[in-house]
Amino acid sequence: MEMASGNGGVNRMQNWHALRILSNSEKTITSEFEKLKVDCECYYPKKTIWKRVHGARRKKVGASREKVAIALIKGYLFIKADLNLTGTEFWRRLRNVFGWVSVNGRPLVVGGFQIERLIEAEENGDHDETRRIIEDLKKMIGCVYRMNDGLLAGSSVEVYQADEREVGVSVLGSELRAKFPIDFFRQSAQKAKLDERV
Repeated sequence: MEMASGNGGVNRMQNWHALRILSNSEKTITSEFEKLKVDCECYYPKKTIWKRVHGARRKKVGASREKVAIALIKGYLFIKADLNLTGTEFWRRLRNVFGWVSVNGRPLVVGGFQIERLIEAEENGDHDETRRIIEDLKKMIGCVYRMNDGLLAGSSVEVYQADEREVGVSVLGSELRAKFPIDFFRQSAQKAKLDERV
């Protein structure tokens, strides 16, 4: 199989193959291969999600959640290498590596264009679940909410800022402004109807 390499040339020796590994160990095993200084590329497609944080981590992050990248296809690593040079058994020496995805006893070749599509989708943010949430938060700006809890309970507020950590509001009919953690605001505010915005 011929595949264009990253520098625009044709790489006849190296193909992509799928390696079965322990789920959620994609990052660790990729690092292990890097330490071994093997002539290969390791790739696993990632998606970005919000992860809840607690305790000391919550204080460090300054919010109840943070963005993290996790494997989109859990339990698999894509490896670009010349298996004629390394052999196939070498790759199974690491802990939590189970073996190749094979057909008739030979590691299956994954088309380079398929890997390129996965990389392109990741770079375009197609697997970024946080992006949709942030876009929804931005839609809150300019909207009026009725506060049902906290110091501003009973007040109508207009959102002037919203991001993944906090919501900034100004109290209608006043110069008072306040900021709330996003989770508190979602639990304590209710979007006002048009006739309640006075």
